[in-house]
Amino acid sequence: MLESAKAVSNSVFDNIDETFSHFAPVKRLAEKASIRPSYILLSFFLITVLLLGTGIFSHLCVTLFGMLYPSFMTYKVLLG
Repeated sequence: MLESAKAVSNSVFDNIDETFSHFAPVKRLAEKASIRPSYILLSFFLITVLLLGTGIFSHLCVTLFGMLYPSFMTYKVLLG
């Protein structure tokens, strides 16, 4: 049971590593920290979900969305 879970997680991590292998910031950070890029991305994702879930990060997300969405729609309308 544990071996099958380990195989599945390694497969998922391999796919993430392959997908983000050309993303330079993650690649550089992974090389400096000597860990897989998928660990960095998973950590970033979990921290973001935790901060959104507790409400610490929600004000920033709402503000960014409230500013960027109307800007994007204005840009779309102006370009036709």
